Amino acid sequence: MDCQGLSDSRQALEILQDDFLRYTAARLIPLVPKLRAKRFDTVVNVVWSCAKAGVYPGELLHLVSQQLGSPSTLASLADFGLCALAWSYQVLDAEDDFADFQQLLQSETERRGLAEADVQSCHRGHLQWNHAKL
Repeated sequence: MDCQGLSDSRQALEILQDDFLRYTAARLIPLVPKLRAKRFDTVVNVVWSCAKAGVYPGELLHLVSQQLGSPSTLASLADFGLCALAWSYQVLDAEDDFADFQQLLQSETERRGLAEADVQSCHRGHLQWNHAKL
């Protein structure tokens, strides 16, 4: 494959990835209200993936902030999920539409003794994040 072909293939994959993430986020929307907090790891992974790709799933962000909008429900998330969600909202919420939820996420990370560096390092993924924490 020549350089142009490789570049075209990469661009096509990015477009497909973005479409796939939008599709996945849309499919999760009717399921979110039915999920128990302990089952939110999949939703967190989709939000995190959208943040990594720069895809804004507005309705999903709104629902997640509603469903996890209390300290007791946030407490059920694993440390990585909490940090990934905090990082994702920092990346995706440029307009501060979810400022209250971001504050709640920050309070929970601080309560657990997680630093801002932990939140920022989660962009590398779960395995690398766990390795960095060791």
